[in-house]
Amino acid sequence: QLSVSRRHARILFEHGRFFLVEEKGVANGTYLRGERLEPGDARELKSGDRVGFGVVVLFFERPS
Repeated sequence: QLSVSRRHARILFEHGRFFLVEEKGVANGTYLRGERLEPGDARELKSGDRVGFGVVVLFFERPS
């Protein structure tokens, strides 16, 4: 029973780089490489990064 909110976080693409940004009001947290993000704090994503949305874990791969 893994789930996340519909607007948990965003992945942005700016100047050739990808960034992860947590939305405001997220209860279960967003994690990048094991570190919890603060709402609105943009952190750069790199291929192979482990991304957690609450208890759901994904691995980011940059498109080629």
